[in-house]
Amino acid sequence: MTSTKTMPEKKAVSKKVSTKAIQQFTKKQLINSQKYQNRHDALQALLDANTMYSYEQVDTILKQFDKGGK
Repeated sequence: MTSTKTMPEKKAVSKKVSTKAIQQFTKKQLINSQKYQNRHDALQALLDANTMYSYEQVDTILKQFDKGGK
């Protein structure tokens, strides 16, 4: 007699992957934004016109600037 072993079925595992894109903005958009209205001059001096920035990046740049570094 031959015995047949049944293999346990593999269940598909679903992983939640965050596909939420981080918003990025131009220097001009950030300078004109209400969020940074009081930091207009600092942003003008610190940000590059050809680079896109997230809010987190801008906040980090401003914190470094406030501590005395660029």
